[in-house]
Amino acid sequence: MDFMTALDISASGLSSERTHINIISMNLANAKTTRTADGGAYRRRSVVVESIPVDASFKKHMQSAMDKDLRGVRVHSVAVDQRPHKLVYEPGHPDANEDGYVAYPDINVVEEMAALMTAQRGYEANVSTVETIKQMYSKALGISREVIIKEEHTGAENEHPGSRVESIHQCPGKLRQGPEQNAEFGFHN
Repeated sequence: MDFMTALDISASGLSSERTHINIISMNLANAKTTRTADGGAYRRRSVVVESIPVDASFKKHMQSAMDKDLRGVRVHSVAVDQRPHKLVYEPGHPDANEDGYVAYPDINVVEEMAALMTAQRGYEANVSTVETIKQMYSKALGISREVIIKEEHTGAENEHPGSRVESIHQCPGKLRQGPEQNAEFGFHN
């Protein structure tokens, strides 16, 4: 798996968990809503996620056996809970029925908070994964820079065989050629 595939998987998880957190927040905000635009009390919502393939169709043909089952997630839909409303006797409430009962959403605040904490931990895990991928990418770039620098300096030494620089780190700036410049750094031919 390459860096970009790992980022795609984490990004799909971040998007899914963000939607999950938004839906839970909406449930908590509407825990006492007795009247909606659709009529009646608010109904609890939940997120339905599904796994999806990460790679594009061309890349799929170039995969190894280990990479073929890599999948991300996406929000398939937001389901409306069909639990019955809680009926509370409040005869003075404007939304009370003829018997004096008010229909409140069946939202358990403790359940919603537990789901919110779980979604938050999932989001944090995906953020941590993205940070780790970024660190790995930076390390890989650092290694490639070191290799390029060594190749450049090795090439400079090969072009001018009279120079006797023994360590790149002992010689700040550009490599200098000739005995008088090398003597300045303590090297002698």
